Amino acid sequence: GVPRIGPFAFNDCVSLEKLTLPGTLREIGASAFAHCERLRELVVPEGVVKIGDMAFSGCKSLERVSLPDTLRELGARAFGECRSLKTAELPAAWCGRRERIAALKRACLPHRVFVYRQKENRRQQGRVL
Repeated sequence: GVPRIGPFAFNDCVSLEKLTLPGTLREIGASAFAHCERLRELVVPEGVVKIGDMAFSGCKSLERVSLPDTLRELGARAFGECRSLKTAELPAAWCGRRERIAALKRACLPHRVFVYRQKENRRQQGRVL
């Protein structure tokens, strides 16, 4: 499988609308998908530990992002100029953690789009506690 997508690998790929990342992926390089202007949704798979600087910057149509529990490093301006962003689904463990919130801010993810996933073991009678 593919463990790493290198810097600038798909930079300016303006026709890219949908992205399916492999489960073997561990790292997304700097500016790897920058300026993919038609990309609307991004689900980063579990196993990814690093997203590089400006990896998805300038993805003007990006509306939804989901980041995995395994993510440890989120680069500066990783989502800069993603003006259409409405939802950033984040690991529940990140809620209220200052260092994680600071990393999200440096990555240009505005607080108004944060949605924290609930832990599966916290479900009871079909509702989230």
